[in-house]
Amino acid sequence: LYLMSFSLAYIFQKVKVDCTTYKTTVFTPLDYSQKSTLTVHMRIHTSEKPYPCQTCGKMFTRSSRLLEHVRSHTGEKPYPCKMCGKMFTRSSYLSVHIRTHTGEKPHHCKTCGEMFTYSSQLLRHMKTHTKPYSCDICGKGFSQRDNLAVHMRIHTGEKPYPCIACGKNFTIRSNLLIHMRIHTGEKPSSCKICGKMFRCHSHLCQSNTNTGKKPLKCDGCRKSFTHKSHFTLHNRIHTGEKLFLCTACGKRFSLKDPLLDRVTVQAAKTTHLCKTCGKMFSYASLLKKHKVIHSDEKQYSCKTCGKGFHYKHHLVDHLRVHTGEKPYICKTCDKRFSVSSSLKKHSWRHSGETPYSCKTCGKSFSTKSLLKIHSRSHSGEKPYSCETCENGFPRHHRLKCMQDSTHVRNHIPA
Repeated sequence: LYLMSFSLAYIFQKVKVDCTTYKTTVFTPLDYSQKSTLTVHMRIHTSEKPYPCQTCGKMFTRSSRLLEHVRSHTGEKPYPCKMCGKMFTRSSYLSVHIRTHTGEKPHHCKTCGEMFTYSSQLLRHMKTHTKPYSCDICGKGFSQRDNLAVHMRIHTGEKPYPCIACGKNFTIRSNLLIHMRIHTGEKPSSCKICGKMFRCHSHLCQSNTNTGKKPLKCDGCRKSFTHKSHFTLHNRIHTGEKLFLCTACGKRFSLKDPLLDRVTVQAAKTTHLCKTCGKMFSYASLLKKHKVIHSDEKQYSCKTCGKGFHYKHHLVDHLRVHTGEKPYICKTCDKRFSVSSSLKKHSWRHSGETPYSCKTCGKSFSTKSLLKIHSRSHSGEKPYSCETCENGFPRHHRLKCMQDSTHVRNHIPA
């Protein structure tokens, strides 16, 4: 009798139940759990939500979803992490969280192969391969419209998030929250090796002072970095990207600090004077750094030739003389340079840019040294004198040419 209550088709063969708008599902006649799955699935199309929350009235398609939602009101988190003790409302959240301890990254990008812990991270990353939103001012592309909106604040100067403690403004809310910890003294992230505390978790992740690791490497010059922010700023040397505009003179900068210095210099007279050479500085820290030039001490020396330098970056540039490395490439003619300043001066030949102008006659030059030499035509200064005839010259090569053509010729034996 029990068998007679079912159609023979449901007893002895599988029956296909087609959902034309979702997918094809296969059921056996006595498999009621799968049949109930179809019932739940059909609610996607019918919009039926038979399970209401008694607290807020929100509706759900499944009783299990309602149960999970109720925990948002009760605060119940029944799934604890055995490694760190953090609690979760869903077992699926716990499973994903455990990957932060195990380092598992099951989601990979098919385009570049990069691995991710969360599927949401992969989805965001996939958009980086296509950047449909571009900035009308500088042309930089973005994968999301929100990121473009935040980027535009760099150009507009808009900072809609003020600190209630000191009044400082921020372009994004997350930076404000991190800044507030300066006032509260909160440092929630600690290093497991040395115990040092950090206000921001990203600073902890990027701080590799104990391990000595610098995981971020520049493809252009192979220089390594510990912090992602430093790596991003360094890349602008190679790309030539200059996001920050000085409204006073129209000059653009790749970093924000030089722009702030320039505005400070133009808005107010510099107050820090070098007593040795008379050069003025807007900050005491810049004056202190400058004074090293006048000292005889050169703490950075080349192990190959023994030449000394006041600054470490000068030593780094010098080492390329021995290695032959030329990481800076001209995009116009592909000529390579060992230092970025040489590339910058070279690029002016293609663009015709002459940023250094004479205040006396208005003539402009591509380098500061050429302007300095030109200014001697107005001042009459002749710093290079001949020891034989005591004649003065504004340029060293003119002195040498005179000596070769006059004094050397006169001493040639007949």
